[in-house]
Amino acid sequence: MSVLSLVALYALTQAPPRPDAGLVTHLAGPASYVGASKKAAPVASFMKLRVGDEVTAAKDSQLRIVYFATGREETWTGPATLRVGDKEGLAVKGAAPKVRVLDAGTASGLRRIPSLVRDAAVARAGATVVRSAGAADPLTLTDDEKAEVTAARAQYEAARKAAPQDDIVPELAYLTALRDFQQFEEMRSVIASARQRDAASPQLKEIEEWLAHQPKGAAATP
Repeated sequence: MSVLSLVALYALTQAPPRPDAGLVTHLAGPASYVGASKKAAPVASFMKLRVGDEVTAAKDSQLRIVYFATGREETWTGPATLRVGDKEGLAVKGAAPKVRVLDAGTASGLRRIPSLVRDAAVARAGATVVRSAGAADPLTLTDDEKAEVTAARAQYEAARKAAPQDDIVPELAYLTALRDFQQFEEMRSVIASARQRDAASPQLKEIEEWLAHQPKGAAATP
């Protein structure tokens, strides 16, 4: 068999990577998942799940997943096992989830939460992080940019009213928008509000510690 034939055969046997489907936005109690590796691994808050992952929540555990494509939020109570689809989860064992649908703005911001937390952790550790806005100083916004921040705030306020009391997803999604425009003072205010809902969140801690090294005194966007 020729080298080209071997290469072609190898390519055919490699399955394409499975797409990201959603984000674990809340976890209380133990849960695990089995992905492409076929090995069980623990689920963590704000980790992404991929199409085909099989997730198991232990007895009395609670797991909340939001799907990127639809904004569908599922709350599963263990014991339960589900298979992750591209738009929703399929119950394999246990009761069906409680379902609600998030607004488009919050659902869109969810994809960026893991990168926000990761960038904050890397920057806090002293590594260089390249940000789209350039320098770390608060930006002077154009009228269009101010309008974007105002729209993001309106989406946040609507999402906050509809979310469970202990759900910090609206805050985290809003923080991703504020980070884009380096609105550090507003970010600090949002972090303080989120802390009242989930004081133990490691994601909030990473962002809060990163914010401690950012400029203070930036005016809030009207």
